[in-house]
Amino acid sequence: MFRQRLDLVTLGVASPYPAALWITLRQSFLVKQESARIVFRVVILRDKDQIGSFAVLLDSAASAAPYEYTFDAFAGVSPLPETMLISAQAEVILLPAGTDLAQIDANTYKGDPDTAGTVLSNPVRINLGTPCPTQAAPAPPASTAGKESP
Repeated sequence: MFRQRLDLVTLGVASPYPAALWITLRQSFLVKQESARIVFRVVILRDKDQIGSFAVLLDSAASAAPYEYTFDAFAGVSPLPETMLISAQAEVILLPAGTDLAQIDANTYKGDPDTAGTVLSNPVRINLGTPCPTQAAPAPPASTAGKESP
């Protein structure tokens, strides 16, 4: 079941800025059906520009370990902007039952629209030179122990 929502993470990076800001996208898979075969194609975006991509083929063995993709959020950017939004968009294609994964190229496979969909990552907002907005922790509820109700 999908959560049907996205959570925004905001990071603040203080000056002097690092030469690189490495981010690891970790995707865990839960393929419950033994016969399921899936193409998972991901595009990494910095604002609206593609800065990376990867494609993998999945079967029930994919649940054993997450797939990781590491990239530099600052690569190719000069000067660094005050803010950037990093996100990922995945195309997910369910392959026909019995498909031999050795015969499929995850980068080029075209699926049927009825068996394909899109999954969005939680976005990460990176603010340079400004601290992250913080929220004060809520006060704990007042103790009612030993007090009578009116």
